[in-house]
Amino acid sequence: MKKIILLILLLSSLGAFSQMIEIDNPNKLIISPNPCEAFTRFNFSLEKSDTVTLQVYNTLGVAMHTVFKKEFLLKGNYDIYYNTDTLKTGIYVVLLKVAGTNFASKFVKVNTLTVLSKAGDTKDVKVFPNPLKNNLTIDYSGQKKVEIRSMEGKIVLQIQTTSTVINLSSLPYATYVLQVWSQANEILVSQKIVKGE
Repeated sequence: MKKIILLILLLSSLGAFSQMIEIDNPNKLIISPNPCEAFTRFNFSLEKSDTVTLQVYNTLGVAMHTVFKKEFLLKGNYDIYYNTDTLKTGIYVVLLKVAGTNFASKFVKVNTLTVLSKAGDTKDVKVFPNPLKNNLTIDYSGQKKVEIRSMEGKIVLQIQTTSTVINLSSLPYATYVLQVWSQANEILVSQKIVKGE
């Protein structure tokens, strides 16, 4: 397996210094959607059960969040939902450590997402009302995939539809993350919604 060297520049108040981290197979850690607004997913596989550390760093090399710290995970595929609401707009590096081997990938956090129409023009897809009672209107009439997650990352609704009105009466009152994709798998909406009384 071909190895590469990742140079992360760490800055401190005393001046600049660098930390060399050896990276093995950078394609093992996949981040999607990327760029992201409200959340992204970290996807990786373990060929055998092992101890795992998964951390998010800013471009200054400061650890922003630790998802796993030397936690024992079973063999298998992992799709980790990561809420990016607390992150500022910018570039972040995700470092996955498994059995002494480092895997890294980067993602971009943005504050707003641009929507592409079929004609290639940009436009905003409106979602209303928000907060909502029972029905949510997504102002996009084409075929779309709608996914709603709890703030903990659990999928509570996932549908394919052409309807512009989605009935959410079965969901409890809470804040959720709404994502909508076009038939071409382009992200149309990524935002928080609130279901209230």
